[in-house]
Amino acid sequence: MVSALPVPLPLASDCSACVGLCCAALPFQRSREFPESKPAEDPCRNLAPDARCTIHERLRPDGWVGCTEFECFGAGQWVTQHHFSGASWREDPSIASAMFEAFRALQPVHEMLFYLAQSMTIQLPDGLVGEIQHCEAELRMLSMNPMIRIEPSEILRARQTVRPLLDRVSKTVRGRARRAGHAPRTFPSGVRARSELMGTILTGADLRTADLRGALLMGADLDETRMTNTDLLGVDLRDASVRGTDLTGALFLTQPQLNSTIGDADTAIPEMLSRPGHWEQ
Repeated sequence: MVSALPVPLPLASDCSACVGLCCAALPFQRSREFPESKPAEDPCRNLAPDARCTIHERLRPDGWVGCTEFECFGAGQWVTQHHFSGASWREDPSIASAMFEAFRALQPVHEMLFYLAQSMTIQLPDGLVGEIQHCEAELRMLSMNPMIRIEPSEILRARQTVRPLLDRVSKTVRGRARRAGHAPRTFPSGVRARSELMGTILTGADLRTADLRGALLMGADLDETRMTNTDLLGVDLRDASVRGTDLTGALFLTQPQLNSTIGDADTAIPEMLSRPGHWEQ
């Protein structure tokens, strides 16, 4: 079980409980993801006074792809509701910089908490479970800190603690599956961690237990592949096709990664994630 604290932390975004923090606090550059540039702490021109997006239904067609791919892992509503008691930076400009800084600091903390929560859904050795719970409790306390000023060095230290834990989770799960015969004998050429597989055709490949962490799979054809126990930590899946792909048991797949892919009604996804609205029905 995930370690319990008095106030449960959200690990998925709820825009209805936020005040448009991602639309104001973060910068973006003109690119595949955005049709124009914006500096940090300048509200997006599409952000309405009620903190809703005025072009929400047209984001992708109008070139605002990055908005549909972003995920704050619950940091937005946490900062708004827990740290600022529902106050809005629009109504009280004096708190704007503090809210924006808190959001930018806590988003990576909540992302790490998501990975740890995902790990806790897997059967793991008791010792490893204990280490994950301890790390998770420390991150939760960091997120609940009323001072909400988190130094970059604290984020770096947290990453240096979390990454080895995720590596051990991955090796434990993938090794167990291989010993049980739930993996192919070999993988297609180039399938390995941090590989450059942009546009590669892997249709129907059995990628169970493959270590793809940090790989570049932009625009790759992953239709109908099998990815049970495949390590997808940090994999760039932008515009990759996953039609008919089984992603239910993939390791460390996040909502932003899923949002950046092209799927359909036959794509199976993990329970912790939501089906992207732009996928084919």
